[in-house]
Amino acid sequence: MLKSRLVKDGRRRRAGFTLVETLIVLFVMVLIAAGVTARLVTFTQARAIKDLEANVARLPTEARNEAVTTQTPVRIRIVGADLVEEQVSVSGEPVTIKEVDLSSTLTVDGVQLNGQTSDTGSWAWTVYPDGSADKAGIQFPRMAR
Repeated sequence: MLKSRLVKDGRRRRAGFTLVETLIVLFVMVLIAAGVTARLVTFTQARAIKDLEANVARLPTEARNEAVTTQTPVRIRIVGADLVEEQVSVSGEPVTIKEVDLSSTLTVDGVQLNGQTSDTGSWAWTVYPDGSADKAGIQFPRMAR
C-alpha cells in the first residue's frame, strides 16, 4: 500500500492549494478582468463617437451628390437630436433620405445660415440641383481627445 509522503518533520504533505492561495489568485484575476473591461468600454465609446463624427462630416457631401443626381433640392436640418437629410419635393412634402442621431453624444453649440446666426429649430442648409448651396454651418463643442 502506498502511504502519503512525509515531510522531514513528520507532517503529511498536502496536495492542492490553501483557501488563502486560491483567494489571492481569484482576486488577481478579478483585477485583471476589471482593467480589461474598463479599457474595452472606453474603446467602444471612443469608436462610437468617431463613427458619429464621420457620419456628420459626410452628410454635406452626400446631400450635394443626392441633389445633383436627382436634380431636386436637398436640405439638411436639425430635428430634435437628429440631423435629417431630406429631398425637397415639388409637392412641398420633404422625403427623408437619411437621419443621423446625435443623441447625447454630440450637441449643437450654434448654427449659421448665409452669414447670420440662426436658431437650431429653423435652421436648414439647402443644396440645389446645380451643386450650389446656401452658406451655412453647424458648430459642435470641441471635444478633448
